[in-house]
Amino acid sequence: MREDSEAARLRTELRRSLIDEPPARGGVLAALRASPLVGMDLDLTRETISGRAIDL
Repeated sequence: MREDSEAARLRTELRRSLIDEPPARGGVLAALRASPLVGMDLDLTRETISGRAIDL
């Protein structure tokens, strides 16, 4: 195990990230709501196809 200042800093950051309270819920939803595409009337429908016929 390394004992230099960089290793100590990394251990401190790792310990802090594991000990601190869990991240707030809704982070993904908040990111989607902040998207520049919000309010754009995008048509995201796809054509439904039955697939390919294959011989097994």
